[in-house]
Amino acid sequence: MNLHRINIKEVDASQVRPLRTQVLRPWFDEGQMLEYEGDEGEGAHHFAAVETGDQSIVGVVSYLPEPLPIDGESAEVRLRGMAVVEELRGQGIGSHLLATTLPRVALYHPGRRVWAAARITAIEFYTRHGFEPVGPPYEMSSVGPHQRMVRSLPGVIA
Repeated sequence: MNLHRINIKEVDASQVRPLRTQVLRPWFDEGQMLEYEGDEGEGAHHFAAVETGDQSIVGVVSYLPEPLPIDGESAEVRLRGMAVVEELRGQGIGSHLLATTLPRVALYHPGRRVWAAARITAIEFYTRHGFEPVGPPYEMSSVGPHQRMVRSLPGVIA
């Protein structure tokens, strides 16, 4: 996949749910969508990596205002539901999504941190993008082992 053929667009929550569900909860019944509390709330932002030719969504990520549960001291932004079409993984789409969306989210939430509940298999990916583990690993019911990862949002130049 040529990343020059991928546009990152801010979209409605309804547009990220099909791929989010397909990748992150493949055992869901047909028609059942992976929805997160706050998907439609104030401060929620959803992004899609869209292939320029056929306009198919090949990657998604959402950011929702949510405190980091192990400190809860400051307003934080949670990265949730990051997913890339299985056959296109490892081609830079996830990295492109993060590189493009983190600065945009920083405009909405300056000076905050972003955190993710990363699957253990994704820790290396998040580490490459400036996230650091925080707290102990934990088991997410029906999904498997996870690690909370956190980083500062990029600085905003006025």
